[in-house]
Amino acid sequence: MPGFHIHITASSLLGLAYGGAAYTLYGVPPTTSALASVLCSVSGMLPDLDSGPGRPLHESVGFAAAAVPMAMVDRFRFLGWDNEMIILAGAIIYLFIRFVLGEALKKFSVHRGIFHSLPVCLIFAQAAFLICTQGDLALRYFKSGGVVVGFLSHLILDEIWSVDFKHAKLKSSFGTALKLWAPCKWSTLTAYATLCVGTLTTFNDPVWGTGDPREQQFHDVAQRLVRGFEQVESQTQSRGQQAIARQQGSAPVIQPSYPQQPYAQQPATYQPQYQQPTIDPGTYSYPAQPQYQPPPQAYQYPQQPYQPPEYQQPYPQQPYSQGVDPRYQQPGYADPQPMNAAGTGGFAAPPPR
Repeated sequence: MPGFHIHITASSLLGLAYGGAAYTLYGVPPTTSALASVLCSVSGMLPDLDSGPGRPLHESVGFAAAAVPMAMVDRFRFLGWDNEMIILAGAIIYLFIRFVLGEALKKFSVHRGIFHSLPVCLIFAQAAFLICTQGDLALRYFKSGGVVVGFLSHLILDEIWSVDFKHAKLKSSFGTALKLWAPCKWSTLTAYATLCVGTLTTFNDPVWGTGDPREQQFHDVAQRLVRGFEQVESQTQSRGQQAIARQQGSAPVIQPSYPQQPYAQQPATYQPQYQQPTIDPGTYSYPAQPQYQPPPQAYQYPQQPYQPPEYQQPYPQQPYSQGVDPRYQQPGYADPQPMNAAGTGGFAAPPPR
């Protein structure tokens, strides 16, 4: 079985790789990367909280009592608390973790019990998500992932040490780390009940990062899932109560909330049940309606009678007289004298010399 030094060394190396890769490849802020590395390193001791009074329990409880109140400051400010209330709440959390929770783990925990299981790993991841509220949703997932990596490193190392490679056989401790339940039923039920409460609390957490629309959309989807689970649970409980009442012979008659009619008999048109109340014109003043104004029309040019161009006007037909130049038939000109024998119009030939 690996000791404390092996677990803390392995989780610390994984934490350095986890934070360094996030800072180098994805540009995560250095403080967030360092915090995720520390959470991964410390989480390597969490499964040994059930090992009784020893160094893992002492170190883990001491770190949690000091770090959790400081990480909760941002949530306290979100709730609108002043500095005095924040200090008082931090002191209460420290005393609870240091003396109440620590003493309970010493007395009621069993080594290689429910703490060496996957449900408890998810519980600690949810706790990290709820405590570390700074940053957007992706950074909160990143810090919770550090807890998961450190916790799983402890469980995987325990399973590796449960294999006897020299004699090619499995030890009796094989399968006691990566498990879904513990031999004690009460501890298993307590773990799963805590996991359900943590899931509901995580989905309904009012602090969801910086108000990104994607975060709000995910939050709305999670809340709808929670409400759906609650409705299914309430329906299951009501059906169980009805079955018990039928067995006892006192089943209540439950009227259905929808009309028991075939689809063909349903009215074709919608008939609302709500009747709009009548209004007395003498007691009610109707708001003034705006006067109707027709839309503006385009400017219309006045219509002129159609006149064909000059080249299309008919030419006046006048009688053609012989011996008269037709050019002088236009109006405004006097009729010239007929041409004489000499070819000049209106003039006699000059007398001979």
